[in-house]
Amino acid sequence: MIPYAQINTKQSNYIIRSQVAWLNVLEGGKRSSKNITNLIAWAMSLETHPDKLHLAAGYTQGTAKMNIIDSNGFGLKWIFAGRCREGLYQNIDALYINTPTGQKIVLVAGGGKINDLARIKGFSLGTVYITEVNECAMPFVQECFDRTLASGRRQIFMDLNPKPPRHWFYLDVLDFHMERQKSDPAYGMNYAHMTIVDNMSLTDDQLRRELATYDRDSQWFKRDILGLRTSASGRIYEGYSYKGMAVTREWIKKQFFIDFSVGVDIGGTDATVATLNGFTANYDTVVGI
Repeated sequence: MIPYAQINTKQSNYIIRSQVAWLNVLEGGKRSSKNITNLIAWAMSLETHPDKLHLAAGYTQGTAKMNIIDSNGFGLKWIFAGRCREGLYQNIDALYINTPTGQKIVLVAGGGKINDLARIKGFSLGTVYITEVNECAMPFVQECFDRTLASGRRQIFMDLNPKPPRHWFYLDVLDFHMERQKSDPAYGMNYAHMTIVDNMSLTDDQLRRELATYDRDSQWFKRDILGLRTSASGRIYEGYSYKGMAVTREWIKKQFFIDFSVGVDIGGTDATVATLNGFTANYDTVVGI
């Protein structure tokens, strides 16, 4: 018996919608129970799915095994304990599952490299679950969509931690389908955003204690805890603190620089960043912002 914590309304609604939706996406902060929620939803689909072949994928095959097959005692091999076994299918690691609708074979593959798609070419897949999908290579993700086109009940499950807003996964995949869902409620996309607050295994006291260890103005907190798509990432932000770095226009106007330099880094998927370093009269103050 898997020791699940209580499921909240958001998780319950997502799981229910997943049984009729073809595209199911959970995005949000770390430790927010995205993976556990998707595993429950996907396992329910596998129980009744008419197709035999399915795919569990991640950045590497090891990631897929850790997050989907095992998942610290909450993965498929524990959900289907007593009626599944690990083995190989055409030299690919797989989990064989006995269900009321016949045996299901879940292939396990990595998708972090462009040539990883060769591992799944030729297969006709009923469903796919890609964990940390935005860490995978775009051609691999596209191939997963294509491999399910002939499915008896096409379903794709994904989870992801946030990336900068102009990351390829948003521009080429997620934004497109969310617009389709917005214009057509019957389109079949199921999306939910989750944070650590949705992790019902944590008590209120635990949450308060752990959240108190973060600077709530930091990009780290906004990205990993609030699950926001922040543009600020990379080396320049490692020691960044809004309170420690931000100044007002009024403050700048009062400074008299005898020498200063400005540097600008034009971002691609990340933010455009500008820095200013200067010296005030008599070199009294060194300003770095």
